[in-house]
Amino acid sequence: MLFYIDFNKNKTKYLEENLSLSLMEDFMKTSFIIAKKNYTLKYERKMPEKEVLKMKSFVTKKGDKLVKTNNFKIKKTIEKDNERIFEVIL
Repeated sequence: MLFYIDFNKNKTKYLEENLSLSLMEDFMKTSFIIAKKNYTLKYERKMPEKEVLKMKSFVTKKGDKLVKTNNFKIKKTIEKDNERIFEVIL
C-alpha cells in the first residue's frame, strides 16, 4: 500500500484558520462611556453585566487602569452586533 499526504493542503487550511482568528480580534469588544468619554476595554469579548459587576478594576486598550469605587453604577447598556457598551458611573 502506498499513502499520499498532501502537506500543502493541510498547511493552507491551517493558515486560513489563523487568518479567520486574526480577523475576529477586533470583532467583539466591550466599551465604557464615563463622563461622555469612550474607553474600549482590553478584553476582546462582549462581557456580560454580571462579570462587569464582579470585577474590581478594568484595563483599557491603551493600558490605562480603571478602578471601581463605591459609587460604581451601570446607568445604561447598549447592545450592538459586535460590541456591548456600558454607560457607567465610576
